[in-house]
Amino acid sequence: MKQFTKALIICITTCLYVTKTYSQTICLKYPIFLDVNKQYIELFNPNDSSVVTNLSSDSSKLMKAFNINKAGDLNFQILNDSGGIRIEGHYAASPLLHTETIYIRKLGGKSGSKHRTFYRPLRDGIWLYRDRKGTVYFKERYSNGRLLEATAL
Repeated sequence: MKQFTKALIICITTCLYVTKTYSQTICLKYPIFLDVNKQYIELFNPNDSSVVTNLSSDSSKLMKAFNINKAGDLNFQILNDSGGIRIEGHYAASPLLHTETIYIRKLGGKSGSKHRTFYRPLRDGIWLYRDRKGTVYFKERYSNGRLLEATAL
């Protein structure tokens, strides 16, 4: 009976933790397109900086977004497989919404299209690129999407 009670308590605790974690996740009305990795952020959790993108969950696990707002103003990191920072930078909020048409081919040879509306924030400030050891090897400086300086270190 003690083992059953202990297992039940662990199960309830785990369920509460998972519910609490997912309840803090914010769904964006319009996704945020990041040009650095060609992905759309669709959900984010401000407590742990995790994001969910339009691609696989594995690639989402390698991204972090901090101080994010719904128009795309955010600090951004791409992590390597061992959890170290590979790329970091800042995006300034998108000045307007963008729309693109996506053409799809359906089963049976039929084709169709759908429209995607999204924010496309602009790179801003200092962007750093690191090797596996964490050493910065390349640095860029942007102002509202315009590259001002690029330096190999």
